[in-house]
Amino acid sequence: MGQIYLGFRSLLVKIAIFVVMAALLAWALGGTLWPRVASRVIGPPAKIGGVSWVLIDQIGGLESTFGLARLDEQGQATEPYPKARSAAPIWDEAMSPVASPEGDRGAFAKRSGGTWAVVVFKDSEKGYLSDDVVEVVVRDRWEAARRLERFASTGSTALAEAASQPSETDADLAATGDASSAG
Repeated sequence: MGQIYLGFRSLLVKIAIFVVMAALLAWALGGTLWPRVASRVIGPPAKIGGVSWVLIDQIGGLESTFGLARLDEQGQATEPYPKARSAAPIWDEAMSPVASPEGDRGAFAKRSGGTWAVVVFKDSEKGYLSDDVVEVVVRDRWEAARRLERFASTGSTALAEAASQPSETDADLAATGDASSAG
C-alpha cells in the first residue's frame, strides 16, 4: 500500500510542477493559461446624457460578437452587452451608436439572426438594458444606416417612404461601388 501512496504523491508533485511551469511560460510570453475576452472599441463614442457609449468588438474563446459599452473616465469600455460568453443573442453586425441632437437619447443598429434592427434608448446609465427601449426592425443594413443618420440629425428614426426606397443610383453604387456607371 505504501508503494501506491508514493506513486500518487510523485504524480501529484509532477502535475503541480508542470502547472507552475506552464503558468510561468504563459506569463513570460504575455498571456495566461485561461483565455480572456479581448475587446476593442469601434468608431467614435456617442455622448448620451453625459455618458459616452461605444460599439465594441469582443472575441472570447470561439465566440465573437459586437456589443455596446460605456466608457469610463480613463476611456476604457466597461459593462459590455451582450457579453462574448453569454446566453444573449449574438450580434453578427452592428453600427456605432449615435446621439439625438438634444443628446438625451441614443440609437444604434444591430443584426442578429439575419434581422436588422435600430434600437433607441433614453436611459444614459443603463443604455440598451433599460426599460425605455424601442427596437424597430428594418429591411436591411442600408435602411438601418439611413435611420441612424436621420436620428442623429432630427431625433427621429422614421423615414419618408421615398427615402427608404433605394434609387437606381443607390442600387448601382451598392452593386459596383461607383455611382458614375449609372446610366
